[in-house]
Amino acid sequence: MDTDTAYQLSDTFIQTAESLSNPDALNELMGRVAYTFAEKVKEARMPVSTDDIIQNAIRFIQQNICEHITVKDVAEHVGFSRSYFSSYFKKSPGFSVNAFIMRCKMEEAKQLLKYTDKSVSIISSYLCFSSQSHFQTAFKKAYGITPLQYRKDSAQQ
Repeated sequence: MDTDTAYQLSDTFIQTAESLSNPDALNELMGRVAYTFAEKVKEARMPVSTDDIIQNAIRFIQQNICEHITVKDVAEHVGFSRSYFSSYFKKSPGFSVNAFIMRCKMEEAKQLLKYTDKSVSIISSYLCFSSQSHFQTAFKKAYGITPLQYRKDSAQQ
């Protein structure tokens, strides 16, 4: 979720909380806050599509991100040939299946770097990269910094 959206939501919920005097209403609001933020984060991580086939493919990729996923695997999961599905997928979100798989792996890598003490080597292996070097190159290409620099920067925030 982008920073502006997070601050806007936060401001809205704070203003609402300040107007409440009933502890039960405040408790209910806190539940709504957690749910709303979780939904916004989920939406930010997943391309928006009303196409059930695309949504099915996206869920499959996200649920199997720590596996060696190929376009063929995803295509078979949704019942299409690899070539047809590649074209079909690219029309909806506007990027390739491979690009989306890599994006999901990179997002997972960021979470693991930020919230665990797993080594870069372990993360690379967990996300099924062919080597730690390949993982580091892909991460730097995606974010402009190395995985270790990302971890260091995240720890300082």
